[in-house]
Amino acid sequence: MPLHGILSLTERRVLEAKHECLQRQALAIRKEMNTGNTAAVLPEHILVTIFQLYAAAPCLPDIHGWLAISWVCSRWRTIALLAAVLWTQIPVTELAVVGSYLSRSKTLPLYITGKLCNVPKEKVGNKIQRDQSLRSITTWSSVLTHAARIEGLTIDHDFRLKQGRLCASGLRYAKFPKLRCLSIQGRNIDELHPVKDCEQLPALLRGLDQMQQLEEVATKCIPLPLVTNLFSPSLKKLDIGILAYATPAAAWTLPWDTFWSKLGQLSSLQQLSLATFPPLPASGTAHLPPTPLTLPALTKLTLSWRDTDRALEAAHFLAHTALPARCALHVAQTGGTGTVRAFEALCAAVARARAAPAAPLRTLRIARVTEHAVQLACWTAALSVAALVVRPGAPRAPEPAPLLKVAVHSSCSAAQLGGLLRMLPLQSVTNVALCDASGGFLSPGMPAHGVRALLVSEQAAHEAIRGLGGGGCVPVPMPALEALHLVDLYVGEDGRGWAGELRTSLQRRSKQLPDAPRLRLVVDDPKLHDTRKWMYIVEPVVESVGYVMRL
Repeated sequence: MPLHGILSLTERRVLEAKHECLQRQALAIRKEMNTGNTAAVLPEHILVTIFQLYAAAPCLPDIHGWLAISWVCSRWRTIALLAAVLWTQIPVTELAVVGSYLSRSKTLPLYITGKLCNVPKEKVGNKIQRDQSLRSITTWSSVLTHAARIEGLTIDHDFRLKQGRLCASGLRYAKFPKLRCLSIQGRNIDELHPVKDCEQLPALLRGLDQMQQLEEVATKCIPLPLVTNLFSPSLKKLDIGILAYATPAAAWTLPWDTFWSKLGQLSSLQQLSLATFPPLPASGTAHLPPTPLTLPALTKLTLSWRDTDRALEAAHFLAHTALPARCALHVAQTGGTGTVRAFEALCAAVARARAAPAAPLRTLRIARVTEHAVQLACWTAALSVAALVVRPGAPRAPEPAPLLKVAVHSSCSAAQLGGLLRMLPLQSVTNVALCDASGGFLSPGMPAHGVRALLVSEQAAHEAIRGLGGGGCVPVPMPALEALHLVDLYVGEDGRGWAGELRTSLQRRSKQLPDAPRLRLVVDDPKLHDTRKWMYIVEPVVESVGYVMRL
């Protein structure tokens, strides 16, 4: 019997009114989803903040690529052209472009990025090089006329080019009363003639070593004597990068005691990163200071190396440095392979540094573990690491400590990694990143109960996503998990692909763990053309869906 045959007129009218109300709500939702009015109603100051983050993004293909936001609509164009704060990050390129930045930034502090090495090698003819040099000199001169406003200066320098020498010579006579952040990177140092190329450095950097207000200094391919000349009492962050040549001349190195004494004067230093150290003598020892190096304000120490000699130097530095109790220690091998002797010396120094006082070791990163898996297991177990990073090149993700990032080398099996991880005290790990075929973590006996955030790449997705619902090898589907970050996963359509697999797994998880929190999902996929597929397939079983669009 039809429904209207058993309902009164009043009940029918009530149902029709509710039906019309639901239709209006559905129409409003569809209109909201199909129109781009979300950004149109944002206040101007919020849009300026968003544009500022976009302008400073390091992943843009072009240094002026952020200007594409002014093509969206007339309102965005007006905001982008009139907001002076968006024009303070100035890349030194063509004169007309730099002049536009300088005029639109008004009187705000400036942050200059200059590459003094943009003459193509195939166009090093006399006439072309002369024209390029003159244009660069004019551009730099226009920037240096605003030196009183510059708070940040980044120089990428090729010391062998005449253009670079002429442009950088202007730095000797400029005054930077407000300069707080200085970054100098040298390139193309000739390994066969390092002294000849480095002879130009003191003249180029003269004037920059007299500033006492510097708070951040970062160098790369700069000899230690010139780096120490940039030290100032107000320095809070220091990053000494690698040298470009393997065997620097004796005139461009420092004795250990001199290096220690100059570092010891930085009482305000909070973050220290070292990839270059004074060389050890042939005997393997160095002149030791009367007392260990003490930096009372230090909160983060990062030591990195590429070869055995640098690892021994890092171990020597760490063995004679007294770390504050709150200082986080990061040890990283950035490439190459090291000998067992170097690793043992470094790990012994790490253990000694953590013993008195107990400085927490936040990250231990080893690039190659295939040849020394057993030694690595013993070292890491003895050090009680809170974070383990194996093999570089993993997907980028936020890394709140303590983080466990697991990746298996192509010649290292998941079983070997699982045995290594079981030796580590990982009960306090709350953030896990699974990269490559990292099934070693998702195995019985692993401490997955306290994991709150999980990053999964495409190679580890099959086991990880099924494990969320209790399938695969995971005995308990991470009951404390709150956030899930997916990288480079195929969306699928109509329930197929990873989206459908995740929905099925999360439905099983909600039945097994009814009190578990609903997940916050973040999708990071450069090939993601239609984000509504994830929303349509997965949104009913998660708390929220966010997207990371890579440019």
